Amino acid sequence: MSVQNLLKAMSDLQNKYSELLSISIAKRQAIVSRNYEELLKSLNAESRKSKAIKEVEEQLQQAVQQLLRDRGIQSNLQLTLSEIMRVVFDPEEKALLREKHAKLNVTLEELKSHNEFNQRLIAQSLSFIDYSMNVMIGSRDEEATYAPPTAPDKKTQSRSMFDTRA
Repeated sequence: MSVQNLLKAMSDLQNKYSELLSISIAKRQAIVSRNYEELLKSLNAESRKSKAIKEVEEQLQQAVQQLLRDRGIQSNLQLTLSEIMRVVFDPEEKALLREKHAKLNVTLEELKSHNEFNQRLIAQSLSFIDYSMNVMIGSRDEEATYAPPTAPDKKTQSRSMFDTRA
C-alpha cells in the first residue's frame, strides 16, 4: 500500500507541475503582449501553485518515509527516487515508479526551459525600458557645459534610471 501512496503523491505532483507549466505559458503570452494585468494574475497563480506543490512534496516525502518504514528501513535521509526504487522489489511497481519519474522529469525540464525563456524576455523588456528612458531623458554622460579639449575625460559610470536587479 505504501508504494501506492508514493505513486499517488507522484501523480499529484506531476499534475501540479503540469498546471504550473500552463501558467508559465500564459505568463509568456502576457509578457510578449505586454498585458501587465494578465502578468500579475499569472504571477499570483504561480505563487499559489508553488505553495500547493510544496504541500504535495511534503506528502511525497511522508509517503517515502512510510515506504521505508514498511520495508524495515529507519532513515531520515532525503533519498532520490533511484535510491528508493532499490527497496521496491515488485517489477510492476518498479516499472510504474520509473514511468512516473520519467514523466515528472520531462515536465520539470519543460518548466525549467519556459522559466529561463521568460526570465530572458523580462530582462530584455527591462533593458528596452531602460534604453527608452535614457533616450527620452538624455544620457547622463553628455555634459551640459563646454569642457576644454585639453581637460582629461571624465569617464563616469553611467547609472540607469531603472534598477534591473530589483
